[in-house]
Amino acid sequence: MQIAIVLITLAVTFVLMAMEITTPNAIILCALAFLMLIGILSPDDALEGFANDGLATIGLMYIIAYSIAKSNVITRFFDHVLGNGKSEKRSLLRLLTTVSLFSPFMNNTPIVSTLTPMVQKWCRKKHLSISKFLIPLSYITILSGLITVIGTSTNLVAQGLLSKYHLQQFGFFDFAVIGIPITIVGGLYLLTIGYKILPNYKSSNVDNVMQSPNDYLIEMSVNSEFPHLNQTINAAGLRNLDHVFLVAINRDGQQIVPVSDDLTVKAGDKLYFTGSVKEVNDLLQIPGLQPSHEKIDMVDVTNDHAHIVELSIPDSSSLVNLKVV
Repeated sequence: MQIAIVLITLAVTFVLMAMEITTPNAIILCALAFLMLIGILSPDDALEGFANDGLATIGLMYIIAYSIAKSNVITRFFDHVLGNGKSEKRSLLRLLTTVSLFSPFMNNTPIVSTLTPMVQKWCRKKHLSISKFLIPLSYITILSGLITVIGTSTNLVAQGLLSKYHLQQFGFFDFAVIGIPITIVGGLYLLTIGYKILPNYKSSNVDNVMQSPNDYLIEMSVNSEFPHLNQTINAAGLRNLDHVFLVAINRDGQQIVPVSDDLTVKAGDKLYFTGSVKEVNDLLQIPGLQPSHEKIDMVDVTNDHAHIVELSIPDSSSLVNLKVV
Protein backbone atom coordinates (compact mmCIF):
# COMPACT_ATOMS: atom_id res chain seq x y z
CA MET A 1 0.00 0.00 0.00
CA GLN A 2 2.78 2.43 0.91
CA ILE A 3 4.58 1.73 -2.37
CA ALA A 4 1.39 2.55 -4.29
CA ILE A 5 0.99 5.84 -2.41
CA VAL A 6 4.62 6.80 -3.10
CA LEU A 7 4.26 6.00 -6.83
CA ILE A 8 1.02 8.00 -7.08
CA THR A 9 2.66 10.92 -5.26
CA LEU A 10 5.61 10.85 -7.64
CA ALA A 11 3.28 10.73 -10.66
CA VAL A 12 1.24 13.69 -9.39
CA THR A 13 4.46 15.58 -8.64
CA PHE A 14 5.74 15.13 -12.19
CA VAL A 15 2.38 16.18 -13.67
CA LEU A 16 2.23 19.33 -11.54
CA MET A 17 5.80 20.23 -12.47
CA ALA A 18 5.01 19.72 -16.17
CA MET A 19 1.93 21.95 -15.83
CA GLU A 20 4.11 24.63 -14.15
CA ILE A 21 1.41 25.47 -11.63
CA THR A 22 4.07 26.76 -9.29
CA THR A 23 7.82 26.46 -8.81
CA PRO A 24 9.39 22.95 -8.86
CA ASN A 25 10.91 23.35 -5.39
CA ALA A 26 7.50 24.22 -3.93
CA ILE A 27 5.90 21.15 -5.54
CA ILE A 28 8.66 18.84 -4.31
CA LEU A 29 8.46 20.23 -0.77
CA CYS A 30 4.68 19.73 -0.77
CA ALA A 31 5.12 16.12 -1.89
CA LEU A 32 7.72 15.59 0.84
CA ALA A 33 5.42 17.13 3.46
CA PHE A 34 2.52 14.94 2.29
CA LEU A 35 4.55 11.73 2.65
CA MET A 36 5.66 12.87 6.09
CA LEU A 37 2.13 13.76 7.26
CA ILE A 38 0.66 10.39 6.29
CA GLY A 39 3.46 8.60 8.10
CA ILE A 40 5.37 7.05 5.19
CA LEU A 41 8.38 9.21 6.03
CA SER A 42 9.45 10.10 9.53
CA PRO A 43 10.50 13.71 10.21
CA ASP A 44 14.11 12.55 10.52
CA ASP A 45 13.98 10.79 7.14
CA ALA A 46 12.23 13.73 5.49
CA LEU A 47 14.84 16.24 6.64
CA GLU A 48 17.87 14.00 6.31
CA GLY A 49 18.40 14.89 2.67
CA PHE A 50 19.08 18.51 3.59
CA ALA A 51 22.14 17.33 5.51
CA ASN A 52 23.59 15.50 2.52
CA ASP A 53 27.28 16.25 2.04
CA GLY A 54 26.81 16.68 -1.70
CA LEU A 55 24.02 19.21 -1.23
CA ALA A 56 26.16 21.24 1.15
CA THR A 57 29.04 21.16 -1.34
CA ILE A 58 26.77 22.46 -4.11
CA GLY A 59 25.73 25.33 -1.85
CA LEU A 60 29.34 26.22 -1.18
CA MET A 61 30.07 26.10 -4.92
CA TYR A 62 27.40 28.74 -5.49
CA ILE A 63 29.08 31.00 -2.94
CA ILE A 64 32.41 30.60 -4.72
CA ALA A 65 30.82 31.23 -8.13
CA TYR A 66 29.07 34.35 -6.86
CA SER A 67 32.37 35.68 -5.49
CA ILE A 68 34.05 35.03 -8.82
CA ALA A 69 31.24 36.73 -10.73
CA LYS A 70 31.70 39.89 -8.66
CA SER A 71 35.37 40.02 -9.58
CA ASN A 72 36.45 42.00 -12.64
CA VAL A 73 39.38 39.62 -13.02
CA ILE A 74 37.21 36.79 -14.35
CA THR A 75 35.44 39.19 -16.73
CA ARG A 76 38.72 40.42 -18.18
CA PHE A 77 40.00 36.85 -18.37
CA PHE A 78 37.07 35.60 -20.44
CA ASP A 79 37.14 38.68 -22.64
CA HIS A 80 40.71 37.66 -23.45
CA VAL A 81 39.67 34.02 -23.92
CA LEU A 82 36.87 34.87 -26.36
CA GLY A 83 39.16 37.15 -28.34
CA ASN A 84 38.22 39.82 -30.86
CA GLY A 85 35.26 37.88 -32.28
CA LYS A 86 36.44 38.04 -35.91
CA SER A 87 36.05 34.26 -36.14
CA GLU A 88 32.93 33.03 -34.36
CA LYS A 89 34.01 29.41 -34.50
CA ARG A 90 37.49 30.15 -33.12
CA SER A 91 36.02 32.09 -30.23
CA LEU A 92 33.63 29.23 -29.53
CA LEU A 93 36.51 26.74 -29.55
CA ARG A 94 38.47 28.86 -27.06
CA LEU A 95 35.41 29.17 -24.81
CA LEU A 96 34.63 25.43 -24.82
CA THR A 97 38.26 24.49 -24.22
CA THR A 98 38.67 26.89 -21.30
CA VAL A 99 35.35 25.94 -19.67
CA SER A 100 36.07 22.22 -20.04
CA LEU A 101 39.28 22.77 -18.05
CA PHE A 102 37.50 24.67 -15.25
CA SER A 103 34.25 22.72 -15.00
CA PRO A 104 35.69 19.50 -13.49
CA PHE A 105 36.87 21.50 -10.48
CA MET A 106 33.70 23.53 -9.95
CA ASN A 107 30.08 22.44 -10.03
CA ASN A 108 28.61 22.98 -13.51
CA THR A 109 25.48 24.90 -12.44
CA PRO A 110 27.32 27.83 -10.80
CA ILE A 111 29.67 28.03 -13.78
CA VAL A 112 26.80 28.43 -16.25
CA SER A 113 24.99 30.99 -14.09
CA THR A 114 28.22 32.98 -13.72
CA LEU A 115 29.37 32.95 -17.34
CA THR A 116 26.00 33.41 -19.06
CA PRO A 117 25.73 37.21 -18.56
CA MET A 118 29.41 37.65 -19.47
CA VAL A 119 29.01 35.73 -22.74
CA GLN A 120 25.76 37.55 -23.57
CA LYS A 121 27.41 40.94 -23.11
CA TRP A 122 30.41 39.93 -25.22
CA CYS A 123 28.21 38.55 -28.03
CA ARG A 124 26.14 41.73 -28.18
CA LYS A 125 29.31 43.82 -28.24
CA LYS A 126 30.76 41.79 -31.12
CA HIS A 127 27.40 41.37 -32.93
CA LEU A 128 27.64 37.58 -32.78
CA SER A 129 24.97 34.94 -32.28
CA ILE A 130 24.14 34.51 -28.60
CA SER A 131 22.55 31.10 -29.14
CA LYS A 132 25.71 29.75 -30.82
CA PHE A 133 27.60 30.31 -27.56
CA LEU A 134 25.16 29.86 -24.68
CA ILE A 135 23.80 26.43 -25.64
CA PRO A 136 27.30 24.92 -26.18
CA LEU A 137 28.40 26.55 -22.90
CA SER A 138 25.66 24.72 -21.03
CA TYR A 139 26.42 21.34 -22.59
CA ILE A 140 30.21 21.48 -22.28
CA THR A 141 29.98 22.24 -18.56
CA ILE A 142 27.75 19.19 -18.08
CA LEU A 143 30.03 16.91 -20.09
CA SER A 144 33.32 18.06 -18.58
CA GLY A 145 31.76 18.02 -15.12
CA LEU A 146 31.61 14.24 -15.42
CA ILE A 147 35.39 14.05 -15.16
CA THR A 148 35.48 14.52 -11.37
CA VAL A 149 33.32 13.83 -8.35
CA ILE A 150 32.56 17.51 -7.68
CA GLY A 151 31.90 18.41 -11.32
CA THR A 152 28.18 17.52 -11.31
CA SER A 153 25.44 17.54 -8.70
CA THR A 154 24.57 13.88 -9.30
CA ASN A 155 28.14 12.76 -8.59
CA LEU A 156 28.14 14.75 -5.36
CA VAL A 157 24.81 13.31 -4.21
CA ALA A 158 26.02 9.78 -4.96
CA GLN A 159 29.22 10.47 -3.02
CA GLY A 160 27.13 11.69 -0.09
CA LEU A 161 25.07 8.48 -0.09
CA LEU A 162 28.21 6.34 -0.09
CA SER A 163 29.49 8.32 2.89
CA LYS A 164 26.18 7.92 4.71
CA TYR A 165 26.21 4.13 4.45
CA HIS A 166 29.96 3.89 5.15
CA LEU A 167 30.73 2.41 1.73
CA GLN A 168 33.88 2.90 -0.29
CA GLN A 169 33.71 6.35 -1.87
CA PHE A 170 34.71 7.40 -5.36
CA GLY A 171 38.15 8.78 -5.97
CA PHE A 172 38.36 12.34 -7.24
CA PHE A 173 39.21 11.28 -10.82
CA ASP A 174 37.47 7.88 -10.93
CA PHE A 175 35.02 9.17 -13.53
CA ALA A 176 37.75 10.62 -15.75
CA VAL A 177 38.10 7.43 -17.80
CA ILE A 178 34.55 8.03 -19.02
CA GLY A 179 34.31 11.81 -18.63
CA ILE A 180 37.33 12.80 -20.73
CA PRO A 181 36.31 10.85 -23.90
CA ILE A 182 32.72 12.10 -23.55
CA THR A 183 33.93 15.68 -23.21
CA ILE A 184 36.16 15.43 -26.30
CA VAL A 185 33.46 13.82 -28.47
CA GLY A 186 30.79 16.22 -27.20
CA GLY A 187 33.02 19.24 -27.79
CA LEU A 188 33.76 18.16 -31.37
CA TYR A 189 30.04 17.68 -31.99
CA LEU A 190 29.23 21.15 -30.64
CA LEU A 191 31.86 22.68 -32.92
CA THR A 192 30.67 20.86 -36.06
CA ILE A 193 27.16 19.40 -36.36
CA GLY A 194 25.81 21.20 -33.31
CA TYR A 195 27.17 24.53 -34.52
CA LYS A 196 25.39 24.18 -37.87
CA ILE A 197 21.97 23.22 -36.49
CA LEU A 198 21.85 25.77 -33.68
CA PRO A 199 19.60 28.81 -34.24
CA ASN A 200 21.25 32.10 -35.10
CA TYR A 201 19.87 34.58 -32.56
CA LYS A 202 22.02 37.69 -32.38
CA SER A 203 19.77 40.01 -30.41
CA SER A 204 17.78 39.93 -27.21
CA ASN A 205 14.08 40.71 -26.79
CA VAL A 206 15.01 44.28 -25.92
CA ASP A 207 16.93 44.66 -29.18
CA ASN A 208 13.94 43.32 -31.10
CA VAL A 209 11.62 45.84 -29.47
CA MET A 210 13.94 48.72 -30.26
CA GLN A 211 14.33 47.66 -33.91
CA SER A 212 10.68 46.73 -34.59
CA PRO A 213 8.54 48.48 -31.97
CA ASN A 214 5.32 48.03 -33.97
CA ASP A 215 5.60 44.27 -33.45
CA TYR A 216 5.43 44.74 -29.68
CA LEU A 217 3.65 48.05 -29.06
CA ILE A 218 0.25 49.45 -30.07
CA GLU A 219 -0.16 53.21 -30.45
CA MET A 220 -3.64 54.66 -29.98
CA SER A 221 -4.57 58.37 -30.11
CA VAL A 222 -7.30 59.84 -27.93
CA ASN A 223 -9.80 62.05 -29.78
CA SER A 224 -12.72 64.19 -28.59
CA GLU A 225 -15.16 61.26 -28.81
CA PHE A 226 -13.48 59.41 -25.97
CA PRO A 227 -16.17 59.20 -23.25
CA HIS A 228 -13.72 59.37 -20.34
CA LEU A 229 -11.83 62.58 -21.12
CA ASN A 230 -10.33 64.26 -18.04
CA GLN A 231 -10.88 61.11 -16.00
CA THR A 232 -8.16 59.02 -14.42
CA ILE A 233 -6.62 56.02 -16.16
CA ASN A 234 -8.29 53.73 -13.64
CA ALA A 235 -11.73 55.35 -14.00
CA ALA A 236 -11.45 55.22 -17.79
CA GLY A 237 -10.99 51.45 -17.65
CA LEU A 238 -7.57 51.52 -19.29
CA ARG A 239 -5.64 49.90 -16.45
CA ASN A 240 -7.19 46.43 -16.20
CA LEU A 241 -7.58 45.43 -19.84
CA ASP A 242 -7.47 41.68 -20.52
CA HIS A 243 -4.79 41.33 -23.19
CA VAL A 244 -2.85 44.59 -23.28
CA PHE A 245 -1.19 46.89 -20.75
CA LEU A 246 -0.80 50.67 -20.92
CA VAL A 247 2.93 51.35 -20.58
CA ALA A 248 3.40 54.94 -21.73
CA ILE A 249 1.65 58.14 -22.77
CA ASN A 250 3.03 60.86 -25.00
CA ARG A 251 1.38 64.23 -24.37
CA ASP A 252 2.46 67.13 -26.58
CA GLY A 253 5.87 65.52 -27.06
CA GLN A 254 6.36 64.78 -23.35
CA GLN A 255 6.84 61.15 -22.41
CA ILE A 256 4.92 59.93 -19.35
CA VAL A 257 6.54 56.66 -18.28
CA PRO A 258 5.38 54.81 -16.26
CA VAL A 259 1.66 55.65 -16.29
CA SER A 260 0.11 56.03 -12.84
CA ASP A 261 -3.50 55.05 -12.13
CA ASP A 262 -4.48 58.59 -11.10
CA LEU A 263 -3.19 60.28 -14.28
CA THR A 264 -5.99 61.99 -16.24
CA VAL A 265 -6.65 61.24 -19.90
CA LYS A 266 -6.70 64.26 -22.24
CA ALA A 267 -7.63 64.70 -25.89
CA GLY A 268 -4.63 64.32 -28.18
CA ASP A 269 -2.81 61.90 -25.88
CA LYS A 270 -0.93 59.07 -27.57
CA LEU A 271 -1.37 55.85 -25.60
CA TYR A 272 1.13 53.02 -25.96
CA PHE A 273 -0.01 49.51 -25.08
CA THR A 274 2.08 46.37 -24.92
CA GLY A 275 0.83 42.82 -25.24
CA SER A 276 -0.44 40.79 -28.13
CA VAL A 277 -0.79 43.06 -31.15
CA LYS A 278 -3.46 40.63 -32.37
CA GLU A 279 -5.69 42.02 -29.64
CA VAL A 280 -5.80 45.47 -31.24
CA ASN A 281 -9.47 44.81 -32.05
CA ASP A 282 -10.22 44.99 -28.32
CA LEU A 283 -8.87 48.54 -28.27
CA LEU A 284 -10.82 49.45 -31.41
CA GLN A 285 -14.02 48.68 -29.55
CA ILE A 286 -13.31 51.58 -27.18
CA PRO A 287 -14.89 54.77 -28.62
CA GLY A 288 -12.50 57.66 -29.13
CA LEU A 289 -9.32 55.59 -29.55
CA GLN A 290 -7.77 55.90 -33.00
CA PRO A 291 -4.98 53.48 -34.06
CA SER A 292 -1.78 54.80 -35.62
CA HIS A 293 -0.52 53.31 -38.89
CA GLU A 294 2.91 54.95 -38.72
CA LYS A 295 6.11 53.42 -37.38
CA ILE A 296 6.43 53.95 -33.66
CA ASP A 297 9.39 56.03 -32.58
CA MET A 298 10.86 54.69 -29.34
CA VAL A 299 11.83 58.25 -28.42
CA ASP A 300 8.12 58.86 -27.79
CA VAL A 301 7.96 55.94 -25.35
CA THR A 302 11.14 56.30 -23.29
CA ASN A 303 12.82 59.17 -21.47
CA ASP A 304 15.81 59.85 -19.24
CA HIS A 305 14.10 58.19 -16.29
CA ALA A 306 12.53 55.17 -18.00
CA HIS A 307 14.22 52.64 -20.25
CA ILE A 308 13.33 49.25 -21.66
CA VAL A 309 15.19 46.43 -19.93
CA GLU A 310 15.04 42.65 -20.18
CA LEU A 311 14.52 40.65 -17.00
CA SER A 312 14.61 36.91 -16.49
CA ILE A 313 12.51 35.53 -13.63
CA PRO A 314 13.87 32.22 -12.27
CA ASP A 315 11.63 29.43 -10.99
CA SER A 316 12.64 30.25 -7.41
CA SER A 317 11.42 33.87 -7.63
CA SER A 318 8.58 34.97 -5.35
CA LEU A 319 7.09 36.78 -8.38
CA VAL A 320 6.11 33.55 -10.14
CA ASN A 321 2.33 33.30 -10.76
CA LEU A 322 1.73 36.84 -9.46
CA LYS A 323 0.02 39.52 -11.53
CA VAL A 324 2.01 42.54 -12.69
CA VAL A 325 -0.50 44.89 -11.07
